[in-house]
Amino acid sequence: MKKNQQASNKNKPSTSFSSSYSTDPYINSARLVSCQIEENKNECCSIISQYGVDSNELLHLLEQWTQLIIYEYKGRREYFKLLLKDKWERGELNSVRSGDQSDLRLVHVHIQKLNEWQQVTLPDMKRQLDELQPTSNVKELTSRLIDNLFQISSSITAIHQAAAKVGHGDQLQTSGSLNEMLEQLKRLKAISEKEHNTICIIGLEKAGKSSFINALLGFELLPFRIERCTQIQTILKPPSKENPDLFATIEFYDQNEFSSLIDNLPKEKEETDNAYQKRATLIYQTRQEHVSKDALIKHYQASNDAQAQAIIKELHKYIANEVFLNIVKHVIIYTAKLPGKDYILLDVPGCDSPVAEHRASAIRAVQNSDAFLFLTDGQRPSLTNDQVHLLHEIHEGHFDGMKRAFGIITKLDLCQTRSKYLEHRAKTQIELEQKSFPREHIFTVAANVSLLEQTQADRNQLRQIKERVQQYDSLLGGFDQCKQTLHSYIEHDLPHSRLRQVVNMAQQKIARFVQDTIKVGQQLIPSETEESLEEYIKRLNTEQWNDIFDKERYLCVLSRAAFWQKDTLATKRYDCTRELIRYFQEEFRMDSDEIMKKVHSVEQKMLEKHDIAVFQMNPYEIETQEREMIVESMLAAVKLTSSKLTKYMYEKYVQELEKILNDICPEQGDLFHTTLTLEQCEIQVKTLVLRVSHPVIIASIRWPYVFKDNRIAAAEELARIAPTVAYNVYENSQQDPNNSMNNLGKTIAGIFESAMVTNVQNGILNALFRR
Repeated sequence: MKKNQQASNKNKPSTSFSSSYSTDPYINSARLVSCQIEENKNECCSIISQYGVDSNELLHLLEQWTQLIIYEYKGRREYFKLLLKDKWERGELNSVRSGDQSDLRLVHVHIQKLNEWQQVTLPDMKRQLDELQPTSNVKELTSRLIDNLFQISSSITAIHQAAAKVGHGDQLQTSGSLNEMLEQLKRLKAISEKEHNTICIIGLEKAGKSSFINALLGFELLPFRIERCTQIQTILKPPSKENPDLFATIEFYDQNEFSSLIDNLPKEKEETDNAYQKRATLIYQTRQEHVSKDALIKHYQASNDAQAQAIIKELHKYIANEVFLNIVKHVIIYTAKLPGKDYILLDVPGCDSPVAEHRASAIRAVQNSDAFLFLTDGQRPSLTNDQVHLLHEIHEGHFDGMKRAFGIITKLDLCQTRSKYLEHRAKTQIELEQKSFPREHIFTVAANVSLLEQTQADRNQLRQIKERVQQYDSLLGGFDQCKQTLHSYIEHDLPHSRLRQVVNMAQQKIARFVQDTIKVGQQLIPSETEESLEEYIKRLNTEQWNDIFDKERYLCVLSRAAFWQKDTLATKRYDCTRELIRYFQEEFRMDSDEIMKKVHSVEQKMLEKHDIAVFQMNPYEIETQEREMIVESMLAAVKLTSSKLTKYMYEKYVQELEKILNDICPEQGDLFHTTLTLEQCEIQVKTLVLRVSHPVIIASIRWPYVFKDNRIAAAEELARIAPTVAYNVYENSQQDPNNSMNNLGKTIAGIFESAMVTNVQNGILNALFRR
């Protein structure tokens, strides 16, 4: 009691003032009252900011709202079901099997196409192949058949996709091989439609490639009789239709390609480091002289033979000079003297190159070609390890690589006797046949004899060679026979082979896919029923809709909403409540900022009163009026903050849940609207906030300190209405005497102490209210 009396006396207006105040007691009292009002405002704002909203109460309010919305959603199930069924039957629901059953209708159409193809088109393909005439346009027929197979493959794919949608996934086991077959068809179509076929000419060093190519052309285009003649890839093409005078084109490696080649430049046998460095420097300097970054391609025009010969002479330095091996990518020569119109010759160096990039490039060129000529020196009948390894790489990289191989045995015209010629020819031919060369594709040629016959450059030499080799069986006619066979292969055998490949694919693979796919389609549309397709679809819709609605719309959305509710309000409840408290505190500070900044000059107002005498001045009447206005302003601020908090909660939680539930029909977006309004929520939030804030405002601000009993009564009312808040204010004042809640805390402390008789009771009170 003594402690309470001391606290009470401290709160009474003092009758003796310090030297800092006016000697006038009324003025001094007015100044003290102004200070007390400021302290009470700070105290009130601090208490409301910390305890104006209870996190658990807000959480329970959110749980009540969201549960009400979920109950509303569940109550409208049949309404949603009827409305969405109408949209489903019109095919207006995305990502849901359409109720118009367009897939089944398409399956029906595709089954008819497959049956027609199986019964009519496939036998007709075989008939066209068997009745093929020499004058038939095989290339056009092949392209047309491939297009037909693509169409049938589209029907196969469409039926399997429709089956996958209704759960017949086990029927898709062959989809991988179907894709492989489609890729093979695409490659066949691209090959059959390309303008020119490619023939590669390969052979190891000094195998006679240059002589053979010159003999094909009828003039000396490439240099020969020197060491390692054709170092650069040389491509022979028919004349350009757009530029008939274009004779040759040189393409150089770009900077990145050149740098890679120089970085990996191999050392030559027994080459010193100094010599290696000089060679690399020479290559670099040569490129600097001949190549600029803006001119990686160089064209040569020739309108007559003289110009052509001059160009050929200039090209020799690129083709034969090893320095340019890492500078020039390839040389293209356009000539009308190729045997045939539909192919180009690709002279491929590098098969025996020590540079890995050159060798790999050569192997790829051979594997991608339509045919290749393998030249081997008949003076050395046994194939070398390099030759065997090269043929092995070609065979491994292409399943029918050796079917398109031509073995060309060269230099047998150098044999001095017929017996030696026959011996070497027989041994070389056996070697080639053992490496899977077709016997009919193996030829012995004397390319230099053919070139001399065409150019008539040295008749005496030609006569001497002919006299010596005329007894060598088929040698003199071997070159012409090789040209004829090669021409026939490109013009006839190759396109016929591609056509047979297409027909065989249709008979062996496509036909199996068609038969299996028809069975899959018949599982989707039973053929034994007496119903029409439309009757079957109508019955199917009736059976399917309930399951579709529950699994793909209603229940999955309901589950997602329930998960969101529990995850937000239970699993993440701390984050949820912390954010709401933070929002309330920030908004209340802004809404009460004007109240806190307002200055309450009781002294000024007291001095301005004109209806009282000097010695009748009383600051307490003015203080009471000021406090009443502050109470009204503070309540208005609390209500404004409550409205803002309600809107925040409504948008973040009510509307978010409403948005989730509207996923039952995202096509419409606003099918579901809750009956819970913002106004209803605002009433509940304001009730919660004002239940605490109103008694706090009255207890801390409403009564001047001279009305001690009123202040105590207001504090007791706060303790009855919000005991937890009252206890927290009390505890804060006990722990920190300088706390902003100290004034109200001391009043509440007096109430608690007067109610407690023993320390045991005080301990029970602490245990009950401590958070």
